[in-house]
Amino acid sequence: MPDGKVNAKHSCKMLRPKITQLINSILEESEYFNYNDFQIEIGKPGYSTTVKIVYEYDNQYFIDFRVPSQKSSFTQQETTSNLLGASTTKSKEYRNYKIEGKMRPGELSYEEDFSNEGIDGISKALNEWLDNLWEDLTLSPQNRAFLSHKEEIEKIKQQVNGIPDEYFTVEEANEIKDRLKNIEDQLAEKLNAENPDKEESQNQIDKLHNEIEILKETIFSLNKAGWFKSFLTKTFTWLTDPNNQKLLKAGKDIVINMLPEGQNP
Repeated sequence: MPDGKVNAKHSCKMLRPKITQLINSILEESEYFNYNDFQIEIGKPGYSTTVKIVYEYDNQYFIDFRVPSQKSSFTQQETTSNLLGASTTKSKEYRNYKIEGKMRPGELSYEEDFSNEGIDGISKALNEWLDNLWEDLTLSPQNRAFLSHKEEIEKIKQQVNGIPDEYFTVEEANEIKDRLKNIEDQLAEKLNAENPDKEESQNQIDKLHNEIEILKETIFSLNKAGWFKSFLTKTFTWLTDPNNQKLLKAGKDIVINMLPEGQNP
């Protein structure tokens, strides 16, 4: 395997070859990356040698850890049982290398500290970081799209702020239910025409039907402004599902036409 960027000038004096080989191997054998995707900086030796690995294409992502020059003391609890079933717990001290550092992204947070033990601790940290990095890279476009759609939904929901704080009459509710049925039929027809996967299309139509039924059931429970906000949220959430996005433009017009006269943007 090539030395890659780990073996910078004088790095051989800072880390043992087996450590540089371990880092190279983990980066090269990753399912989604290889060592050329990263810049690796080796710090000066001392009590510990620092290793910083930065994602080549977006330097907000990195892992930074220290390889110590001596072992630290650790304590673990050991429990033993005698023939009578009584157990005794004793503290046992042992020594190992403490691998400490930080990674971005972390498992839960944008940046997290970590502390592992031994050479296996380096492998564990690197593999966790690579998994976290891949998750963030693949989810970022979806998150941006989600935020964009949510902003659009919120802007449209503002259109109902001028609706009177009153409840639907029976006549109004019946008219709304008829219009909901019409919207459901139109969207289902367009989805069937756009989606060649009939099973997936039917799944999405079933989801829409369930949302429409909820809207019908709550028509007397919410005032007009609240109900129309619920209507916009449910229908636009359905339209912005990745499986339905081909309908977004046409579906948006269909949905907005449901708003009362004077509320249509």
